[in-house]
Amino acid sequence: MKNAHDNLIRLSFGIALLILVFIGGLVYWTTNSVIETNAKALDTYQVLEKLNGLLAGIYSGESSARGFMMSEDSRDFDSYRTAAAEVRDILAALDSMYDKNPEQKARLESLKSAVNRKIEFSNDKLELRKSQGFQSSLDFFLTGRDQTLMDQITSITSEMKSEEVIILQRRRTRAVLNAKRLRVSLILGLSLSFCMFLAVYSYLNLEVRRRRQAEAEAIKLNEGLELRVNERTAELADVNRQLELRNKEVEHANRMKSEFLARMSHELRTPLNSIIGFSDLLAEESKGPLNDKQKRFINHVSAGARHLLQLINDILDVSKIEAGKIEFNPADFTVSDAIHEVLSVITPLADSKKIGIDN
Repeated sequence: MKNAHDNLIRLSFGIALLILVFIGGLVYWTTNSVIETNAKALDTYQVLEKLNGLLAGIYSGESSARGFMMSEDSRDFDSYRTAAAEVRDILAALDSMYDKNPEQKARLESLKSAVNRKIEFSNDKLELRKSQGFQSSLDFFLTGRDQTLMDQITSITSEMKSEEVIILQRRRTRAVLNAKRLRVSLILGLSLSFCMFLAVYSYLNLEVRRRRQAEAEAIKLNEGLELRVNERTAELADVNRQLELRNKEVEHANRMKSEFLARMSHELRTPLNSIIGFSDLLAEESKGPLNDKQKRFINHVSAGARHLLQLINDILDVSKIEAGKIEFNPADFTVSDAIHEVLSVITPLADSKKIGIDN
């Protein structure tokens, strides 16, 4: 599930970036289109200016030519030649501007032909004024050819200007349409990108809140675990204290046992040795003879004392076993003697309770 969410976030970011790249490309293309349209519009304005300048130059030249016809003033002739030169320069400039427009190029050729004929006509008129006088030049002017050429020039110029205005309007319309497309694309693209970024932001914010909640729960669990650990530690400390008390009690019991064994070894073995010793002396009859019953009693006393001494020794051996100091000394014994010893111990007890023992 987490991988699916991560993939969705990556996809959203990718789409948003693609939209932004598309918008950037569209802005770049539209900007270039606007720049190109402005450049072409500038070219159109320059063409219109040149055409207006051409007509102005032709009119100026015509006015100077008429002035020269009337007064034959050299200044009017120089003005005419200057205007004619300017007109030819304008035609050359227009010729370079119409390299990519064949229709306007054809009109320009017609215009150039008409203008050249008009200049030639004016030149012939002025030459007649110089060579044959005012009347000859006036008769040549009144033929109407000059006006026909001027009307033709004006008509071609008007067509060219109208075509330039139409081209300019088309470019402006295209620029406005591109601007509208750009505005719509920007609004849609930015809105979609904003929605995607907002969705991603909301998801990331929710994820951050979820992780913070998980961290808070983890901290709470750690605190609870730490509390339980402290409780268990306190319990273990209490158990350790109890064990320490038990160890002290065990040590005290061991010490008491050691004292008991030491006392038993000293307080019991010494009298038993005395009993065994005196019993042996009596059994030797060194102070006088004993009857059978006395001998039997003496033997019972001696056997009981020896048995009790053996029990004490066994107890001491057990303590040695606990201390890890016992030494194993195997020995052979006679079963009948052991039975006789056992009987000597239990017979008085049995006789006191009037129990018979059959051996």
